[in-house]
Amino acid sequence: MLNKEDFKYKKILAIDYGRKFTGLASFKVDVDPFPLMYGRVAYESDEKLANEILNITEEEFVDVILLGIP
Repeated sequence: MLNKEDFKYKKILAIDYGRKFTGLASFKVDVDPFPLMYGRVAYESDEKLANEILNITEEEFVDVILLGIP
């Protein structure tokens, strides 16, 4: 079972997938007071969305990706 200590100081990118827009938020455990809105990505295709998320994870040094399930 995972607990808060497993994520201590890790940068998390939360993804709220949508067919028109995908919302993104970032959070660094024990650093940020709450998740911060990163922005949103307009949906064009799965490939473009995946590439955009990959670019963000590399630029922002993301440790964990959290995908919301509708």
